[in-house]
Amino acid sequence: ESLTEDRREFGDGTPYSWNVHKKWCEHENFGIRHTGAMPTDYKISQIRFDVFHGRSAMVKVITKHIRNLFEGLPRNVTLFAAFLKKLPSWDSYVIDPWISNGPNSRLKGRHTASFTNNIPQCIILLKDIAPAAMVNSLCECLSAFFAMSKILSFMRIDQFDLVQHVLPSNTDVSAESTPEDVAKAVHDAYEQLAKKLREHGLRSFMTNRRTGDKETFYVHVLTNYIPGIMRETYKRHKLGVRIFSMERFEYKNYTPKQVLNKRTNGKIRSNIVLQSMRVLQILFNCSYFDPVAEMKRRKVMDEMRVELYKKQ
Repeated sequence: ESLTEDRREFGDGTPYSWNVHKKWCEHENFGIRHTGAMPTDYKISQIRFDVFHGRSAMVKVITKHIRNLFEGLPRNVTLFAAFLKKLPSWDSYVIDPWISNGPNSRLKGRHTASFTNNIPQCIILLKDIAPAAMVNSLCECLSAFFAMSKILSFMRIDQFDLVQHVLPSNTDVSAESTPEDVAKAVHDAYEQLAKKLREHGLRSFMTNRRTGDKETFYVHVLTNYIPGIMRETYKRHKLGVRIFSMERFEYKNYTPKQVLNKRTNGKIRSNIVLQSMRVLQILFNCSYFDPVAEMKRRKVMDEMRVELYKKQ
């Protein structure tokens, strides 16, 4: 109903339909293909980064940093692991690798979402179990990232009643302000939060031996690129960056990799037979991607992995 109202506000009186939306995406909204894409076709000025994966990458980096901080402090590791176990979707399948300081590749979107939603409790715990000098900068980063995540999740950023909780207490905008002024206040708030995250990040999880030597691409995107992209997105579409999704890109990216892996010897530099290229072309032109069905399939696969892990 909310999408129907949005369509009516922008001059389209027809009600929103999920099926019609999927058909439009299939025929009109072509995904970017990593085979044969020329720079002249995909200008760098038109690239939009996926905020969902950006937030997920941040959670992975921060949780890894917390584990490294607690190396040699078994009590702290135990207490933080107990906190993680209380979070929705977090179980031994994903917590055990964290305890052993292994890779956190098992973390999925539901894990990063539940961690992000519980950042305030995480900050309280860190300050309680670790010296201030060890975690103060990290807690400032977590606080900034928590607020930034809320802004990144906005589709409409020019309605005061929807965004007032992320604006600073001394903001000049109000319910009587124009949509443009409200959007500008949100943009300014995000930019200040990004500066705060970067400033304290360089003193914590972004630095190992040299200042900034552990800065990842996604951290750089969230702090340096997204503020400008956010303003440009509102200028073009009057919307927030939540409108950008990578689902179709991920699917189109996955498809050629499967063809190359199953129909060749797996070496990209080798000759790709004509039949494989024909299959690839057929899949691109005829495949129909159902995101809901794909999400259900991934959920079943994840549950199977967890069950197998528990039986070990």
